[in-house]
Amino acid sequence: MILTKSKKKSELKKLFWKKKRDKEMEEQNDFIDKLICVSEKPKIETIFEDFRKKYCGTKRGFEIEYKLFKKTCKAYKLKPSEEVVKLLPAFLREDELRMKAWRSNKFFPERATLQTWLRQARWTQEFSENKAVQAKSQLERILLGED
Repeated sequence: MILTKSKKKSELKKLFWKKKRDKEMEEQNDFIDKLICVSEKPKIETIFEDFRKKYCGTKRGFEIEYKLFKKTCKAYKLKPSEEVVKLLPAFLREDELRMKAWRSNKFFPERATLQTWLRQARWTQEFSENKAVQAKSQLERILLGED
């Protein structure tokens, strides 16, 4: 069976995204396994450092980012020990929505720097998947005469 160039590209894209999703799920499962492991009780700093390394985008040093995280938790009256485990799953969820929007040619804001993400406590942010993925582009609204 002979595949056209566009079919080959689409198959390669599907394969790429599947591998990326599988890798992210494996990393998330490894992270959760670390948290559950009774013999090795990870400290808050260790969990935060793992998250910081996996965060894509502009980062500063561990000490600076960790102090900012603690300061943000204090400002929002959150417990760092409880919030640190929510960081990676929230980041992965946001990134997944970003990829879905990108694949369907919809708008989704660029990834923030780690400093901004922590300062605004974005791990507590709730996304409506329908709004992010199914929102009409500005061009579609203009063409359809909607405001």
